[in-house]
Amino acid sequence: MRDDKTPVRIRTKEITGGRKSIYLDIYQEGKRTYEFLRLYLLPPTSRANKDKNKETMMLAEAVRAKRIVEIRNGKFGFHDGRDGGRIRLLDYFRTVAGEKRTGNKRMWLGCLNHLADYERRSTFCVADITPKWLEGFQRYLLTEAKHSKTGERIAQNTACTYYHKLVAMLNQAVREGIIDSSPADKVKNMTEEDTEREYLTIDEVRIIAEHMEGQGRCAAHLTTKHAFLFSCLTGLRKSDILNLTWGDVEETEDGAHIVFRQKKTHGLEYMYISAQARSLMGERKDDVDHVFQLKFTHYTNFVILRWVNMCGIRKHITFHSARHTFATMMLTLGNDIYTTSKLLGHRSVRTTQIYARIVDEKRKKAVESIPDLLPENLF
Repeated sequence: MRDDKTPVRIRTKEITGGRKSIYLDIYQEGKRTYEFLRLYLLPPTSRANKDKNKETMMLAEAVRAKRIVEIRNGKFGFHDGRDGGRIRLLDYFRTVAGEKRTGNKRMWLGCLNHLADYERRSTFCVADITPKWLEGFQRYLLTEAKHSKTGERIAQNTACTYYHKLVAMLNQAVREGIIDSSPADKVKNMTEEDTEREYLTIDEVRIIAEHMEGQGRCAAHLTTKHAFLFSCLTGLRKSDILNLTWGDVEETEDGAHIVFRQKKTHGLEYMYISAQARSLMGERKDDVDHVFQLKFTHYTNFVILRWVNMCGIRKHITFHSARHTFATMMLTLGNDIYTTSKLLGHRSVRTTQIYARIVDEKRKKAVESIPDLLPENLF
């Protein structure tokens, strides 16, 4: 007998080429339906395929969780007992967070913990959120929220990130018809502080590129370095590089282009790839293969920092510093801020202006570094 506590189950069906098609087996009110997700498991013949299958199953699990919410909305599980199908805030936020990929999920779960600390009523629903409630949550994040491990106050930029996750959840609730409009539209948004962004100069990029094999010939290390330099030359985020497959790469007589959807903003991008960047990608493989098959992705920052420091560069460089490097390099070379903003995939030029200020500061320091050349009594 089927367990009604799990109305949606993940199933697979064998198809050609040894692949498996993933579908949902949905049982609701005595009726069974099937939803094919257009997600496929590859033959587990290699480490890359196994990693890809793991990501695919995470996507399928996120869709399954969403379908459960949709089924239970108005039926059972998420009600507050007062108003039919209203969905409890923490339940809905937890489901939305479950749809996120691993890298981004950490911040969503962090926000969930603070929401649970701020709103102690277990029956509080998404529809109960008001502008005043949101303003109170902003104050809580800025004055009371603490790190779960250290017990210290969270930074302002972390508070902003958590708040933006809640706003994103509200926007999704509007799209799904759970609420008619977002109360966040009536609240002043939280803004981040400008922080120092570590980046490499053009000369420093040239130096580390010349010392590619400084830590030996470990294939995993070399792939990480290639991916980092590729980010320096394209501005792509680490998450987008991890997701980049050969099917996203178009090669014509005019050169290489990639067509992809940004993981962070979900915007569709069409990007030209320079010959230098293309050389870092290696030989073309099957469309389903990843261009950069990075193993142990949590280990990449250690490899990069050690590599950079061994080249005599005393900066705290992470993979994301490559994106900062690309932005400052574009502006330093005289490219306009609008073009640079488009290359970075920023939704607003205001985001790119942070890098423009960095470049302006560099130019100011360069001018001020000129020694006194004129005699004091010249004028």
